[in-house]
Amino acid sequence: MGLFDFLKGNSDTTKIDLSDFKFVSNDHIRYENGQDVSGHNYDCWRGVRVQDNISGGQGYTVTMYNLDGNHPLWGNNIQMAPKQMKIIEQTASKIKLKGYGADPMGNSFADYGLTLHLKNNQVDTVSLHMYDRNVEIIYYKDAVIKRSSNNLETLFSLTDTISTSNDNKVILKNANELKSLVLNNKQIFEIDVTKELYDAMEKSYKALLKAIPLTTNSNERYELVTGAYFILSSYRIVSPGNGNVCEDKIRLLVKYKSDIIKLFQSIDAKMNTPSDPEFSYDLLLYYLLNDNTFMLIITQTLKPFTLNSRQNIRNHLMDFNLVR
Repeated sequence: MGLFDFLKGNSDTTKIDLSDFKFVSNDHIRYENGQDVSGHNYDCWRGVRVQDNISGGQGYTVTMYNLDGNHPLWGNNIQMAPKQMKIIEQTASKIKLKGYGADPMGNSFADYGLTLHLKNNQVDTVSLHMYDRNVEIIYYKDAVIKRSSNNLETLFSLTDTISTSNDNKVILKNANELKSLVLNNKQIFEIDVTKELYDAMEKSYKALLKAIPLTTNSNERYELVTGAYFILSSYRIVSPGNGNVCEDKIRLLVKYKSDIIKLFQSIDAKMNTPSDPEFSYDLLLYYLLNDNTFMLIITQTLKPFTLNSRQNIRNHLMDFNLVR
């Protein structure tokens, strides 16, 4: 049984036993100086563990775990190192702990605290306090995820199916539905810049990139490339700093160069503005790798840019081992 399952199976306790208490959260909000600075972080799985002091002293040890992904063993996914704490307040509505003493490096545990908020004699939410930074993170369990639109609900359903499936037919079927959903509803990403928006973009382009190598139909592959390109373009504008985080997506764009050039040719034909598709493709890669403010959108005309030379672009790409 993996850590995630182990934690989840013990998170709904009817008796609060702090000798080994576990709480699983699928949403949290970060507050700094009393102000919400993060909004809801749905689908972010975190684990809180309170146990008898592992150093043998008084009180308890509090540890935070990151449960995103597969973590089969305790200790390989610690997000906050163990902190030594004592109960400083206990009422019908909360149990409050605060750190005491220091770790072997001299760092004070007193900078940290934990509050278990009670409802019907069960822990409803948990607050992690970082007093030295005036930060509080509230962790919720069983949070109901509210999407901004039905289209986004469908998008997340499709991407989840693609990411968890090993059946090529299932992946391609859902990827084609996802591609059609995105290209037929290009306003789908016109929502507030929140974690939901980033998740929608990241999960959808990754889902399409997973499907592209599985198809042997050139027209189908071209459509999937078009969908992935549109999503990456939109992602680049909303979050420039994330434009070249995933080198594998660049490599896939290189791998499907012919499909992307075909896309540029199609755009040029529709707009009756002939240009050099090869150079357009080089520009795309150049800006993906080097620029944090520019990205092409497939509905826009290709704009001219002044670069030293075509060879300079090639040299940049060679630095990333993307061309030979």
